[in-house]
Amino acid sequence: MYSKPLSIALILLMFFQLNNPLQHDDPPLSESDQSPNRLFYIARSKNTNVVCYDVQYKKPGQINPSDPIKVYWINRTDDPGKRDGLSFIQRKFAYGYDFDKTAENTFQVHLVAFKERPLTLTMENNKAVCRIPINKKPAILHKIFIQSAPSSFTKVQYAELEGVDVQTGKSVSERVYPD
Repeated sequence: MYSKPLSIALILLMFFQLNNPLQHDDPPLSESDQSPNRLFYIARSKNTNVVCYDVQYKKPGQINPSDPIKVYWINRTDDPGKRDGLSFIQRKFAYGYDFDKTAENTFQVHLVAFKERPLTLTMENNKAVCRIPINKKPAILHKIFIQSAPSSFTKVQYAELEGVDVQTGKSVSERVYPD
């Protein structure tokens, strides 16, 4: 049917497509993965597990000033739906955050792996949101997608920010490349 070299080439092509992070399919969060307190989440090309960032309230309408964001994993591969906290190393070097309170119910948030672009956590219309400039437009962040470099899962090729333009209400996205 196929020549031997062609068969080997097809097998290699299928293997490459199945294992190439650039071919990653990023399925949306399922209904069970949703949270009314969700600020945004991080999806990665490495696998379909996601890191979620949910606001923590001290009381309704008041962001907890000592611990404003709960960060955790949602497992979508080995144990679908299971939620786990971050390890010390994940918190310190990859998915953790630092914050400063700048006003009542307003915080400047720095993701440890993306300090150059701070977020503003604040209340808008009785809902907590994270604002960030996306394509130089004020936006509310919904998702960050991390594309690992093809040669290494520990290096980032780019991060793609996705959100909603505050002025127009339209979706906006931007790819950010490491220096």
